[in-house]
Amino acid sequence: MTTKPDESTPEPLPGQVVALFGRNQDGRAFDLPPFWDGVPITWGQWSEQETTLAHHAPAEALACQKCGTVAERAVNWGTRPPATETVLSPASKRTRSGREYINYERVPAYPVRDLCALRCRHCGHDTVTDQRTGELWDLGPEDYTAEGSGPIDTLF
Repeated sequence: MTTKPDESTPEPLPGQVVALFGRNQDGRAFDLPPFWDGVPITWGQWSEQETTLAHHAPAEALACQKCGTVAERAVNWGTRPPATETVLSPASKRTRSGREYINYERVPAYPVRDLCALRCRHCGHDTVTDQRTGELWDLGPEDYTAEGSGPIDTLF
């Protein structure tokens, strides 16, 4: 990218869709939800490279649910903090006689990269797949606020 001398905003390269990568569009406060069901999320960078997936996947799997464009979408991964500070992990041990047994030990839990955001390169529509549950979510304007994406079944 080249920078215009009078402005601090970089000038896009030919063919680059600037509104979809690294900049908020439609006046959104955040590019992706900063929270997912009340848990803070750390998002990575959008993938700008296309792969050969479009040649192997069926068209209906690649079609945008909003505009219908059949193209590979940009991908961004979200990392959630662990649900607990420690987890039980099996560790193989041996007795003095050589008999093997399993002992469960508490070990530190690590953040998990398990939210996959897909953005249509044509219209900018975002969907997020929760890899823990397999659920697919279409993001709406309310998800891009400081509160982020919350559970939809909240009554009050």
